Amino acid sequence: LHKAQDALTRYVNDYYNARAQKAFSPIRTLFTRGCIENEKGFFQGGAKYTFAVPSDSGIPNTVDSLLAIKELIFDKKLYSPSEFISALDAEEPEFRSILSRCPSYGVCNENADNLMYDFTKRFYSHYRLAKLDLGNGFFPTSHQFVRHIPAGSRIGATPDGRKAKEAVADSIAAINGKALEGPTSMLLSASKYHQEMAYGIPVLNLSINNTFGRDALRDLIKTYFKM
Repeated sequence: LHKAQDALTRYVNDYYNARAQKAFSPIRTLFTRGCIENEKGFFQGGAKYTFAVPSDSGIPNTVDSLLAIKELIFDKKLYSPSEFISALDAEEPEFRSILSRCPSYGVCNENADNLMYDFTKRFYSHYRLAKLDLGNGFFPTSHQFVRHIPAGSRIGATPDGRKAKEAVADSIAAINGKALEGPTSMLLSASKYHQEMAYGIPVLNLSINNTFGRDALRDLIKTYFKM
């Protein structure tokens, strides 16, 4: 995971350096604090604050995939790694049914929630360590919605039960169809998602039926934000 993040931050840093040689933006430069004082253009590192903003998609899919791998390969030893990958690539209906019964995030499962907390803390913390030659660094964001469809179209089948090219998770909530223990359990799980370092847009999509009481919905929302 960190190798992939490092590859991305190196690419972004090189892009910023290349842009500094070619791009001049007079309006941005004149109206961005620090540029005039530093006598540098906006793209040359003149701004008081310059951050790159990497975004993620599919973290709930990743956590559920890791849980399925742990369950079927390491704990129950039902598949070897190569057998698991072959069944996954073939999208066998029986295998996908087995995947759907593996532990998952979003149902207040302690192991799943602990994994989500650990994974997201490692993920966002690592981005904060990266540096920019022309700027302050990286501010990671969580941006599942909108991007979840094109992101999924470039990914093969995943061990959470998702088919190849299907959309990945559309928010930090449980994957669609997996919040089987109700909204309270799902929100308890979502509170374990390490949002303190996700500086923008950690959307949580919550689906309820039209018989759900207004007071109950208000209490759910208020309690979630307290957590």
